[in-house]
Amino acid sequence: MKESTFLKAGQIKKIWRNLNWALILTCLALVLYGLFVLYSASSHESGRAAFWWQLGFTLVGIILALFLAFIDYHVWLKLAYPFYIIVLLLLVVVLILGKEVYGAQRWLFLGPVAIQPSELAKAALILVLAKEIGTRKEGGSELSCFLRYLLLVILPAILTFEQPDLGTSIVLLFIFFPMAYFGEIRLKYILGFLGALLASFPLLWYFLHDYQRNRFLVLFNPNVDPLGIGYNLRQSLVTIGSGGLFGKGYLQGTQKQLQFLPVRHSDFIFAVLAEELGFVGVTLLLILYGLLFYLALRVAQEAEDIYGRLIVIGAVSLWLCHILVNIGMTVGIMPVTGIWLPFFSYGGNNVLLNFFTIGLVFSVVLHKRKFLFYPQK
Repeated sequence: MKESTFLKAGQIKKIWRNLNWALILTCLALVLYGLFVLYSASSHESGRAAFWWQLGFTLVGIILALFLAFIDYHVWLKLAYPFYIIVLLLLVVVLILGKEVYGAQRWLFLGPVAIQPSELAKAALILVLAKEIGTRKEGGSELSCFLRYLLLVILPAILTFEQPDLGTSIVLLFIFFPMAYFGEIRLKYILGFLGALLASFPLLWYFLHDYQRNRFLVLFNPNVDPLGIGYNLRQSLVTIGSGGLFGKGYLQGTQKQLQFLPVRHSDFIFAVLAEELGFVGVTLLLILYGLLFYLALRVAQEAEDIYGRLIVIGAVSLWLCHILVNIGMTVGIMPVTGIWLPFFSYGGNNVLLNFFTIGLVFSVVLHKRKFLFYPQK
């Protein structure tokens, strides 16, 4: 019997009982915590414009997540390849017609709407890898399958690297490795490619732009050019260190108020949190992130099939990479890149991507046969 795409009205009571309330409350806590910190981080702006825009994007994102969640994730997998191809075309178009912002050509402007195709690439990659890895082709060797999956990653990674957007290229590769591993690709292939990638770094160094090389130099020597290429990292470290155990108090961060800290409402919002709420506020954030990962991985473990499991693994990998890189760059253990902090950093494209992945995860939660949403044979 054919399965229904949409959940029926008579199933609402059963849905209510079986919702993953712990995951819902964790996501809600992160969203509210992020808005709470962004309100302070955007205080340098007239009328706190960033906060109000973020609130609007959040409301749209919630609607998007609900739409995605209540439709069977297998439907989205059927659209994975068309979505992926459209994103690749947009990545090509942005290299030709995109608007340059902060030295990178990453944006397409359609009237008042600004689209960042590199963010769409992360969503498309999760879906297309889940589709491709979940549907193992008969007759092909494991190595040929691995190379085919790798090609799906390399194409958008190269196009984003050309913008230039090294951070997104790293995120795309990071998403790939856990999905390949949990898709039962042998570890020797994954480690072999990772080793080849690391070994080729001296060659890749020559393809980096000067400002990208400078960011790596600052990583190893934070004191180099403190008023130039090292300024952002030094100010971030000063801001975080000044927070102490309990912080200076909400809305009381001096580094933020005096505008010493750069892009405080976006790339360096973690430093704002550390300055105003201190070690206690940072610990709360890390606990919420840890809880999010634990609950999401439980969803992956209980998923109906490998497709659902891979979708959740892809979402968790995306969040984890952004958290590690963003927090790492603010404390000086990762190079400074334009990588946003999930649920906290300002930006319409990244907010919608967050809720896109949340919606997919909850689609996996809702569309399980043990909830008896589907007619029984």
